[in-house]
Amino acid sequence: MPDTSGNYVEASTTQVPLTEGTCYDWHLHLQKVKGDVNVTEIYKPCSPLPATWELGADSMTTPSDDLLTATTPLTLSPENSWISSGWCVAIGDTADDYLIEIMSGDTTLETFAFELREP
Repeated sequence: MPDTSGNYVEASTTQVPLTEGTCYDWHLHLQKVKGDVNVTEIYKPCSPLPATWELGADSMTTPSDDLLTATTPLTLSPENSWISSGWCVAIGDTADDYLIEIMSGDTTLETFAFELREP
C-alpha cells in the first residue's frame, strides 16, 4: 500500500485497512519442492460475499453459490521453497474477520486469519 509519498509499504500484520485497492499477501514455506506447485486458495469471509463483488474478466476465482467462500486454483513457482499469493480490498468488502485456506488436494497446508478494519 503506498504511503503519502507514493512509496509502497510492506508490513507483517493480520490487520488490513478496509481501503479499496489495499493489497495483502500470504507466504508459505514448503519443503522438498520440485517445480511448480498446484494449490487451491479458499477465501472465507465471516459473512457472505457481496452479490456485487467484482472479480474482473480474467479472474480464475469462483464464488460459491451461497457466497460464503471464493475458490481460486493456483499454479505457483516456488522461490527458495516459498510460494505466495494475495488479494486486494474491493468495493463491497466489509469490515470483518476472514480466513484464507491453502489446500493441496484434500490437505490443508495452512490457514491464514486476518481482519479487514476501518482505517
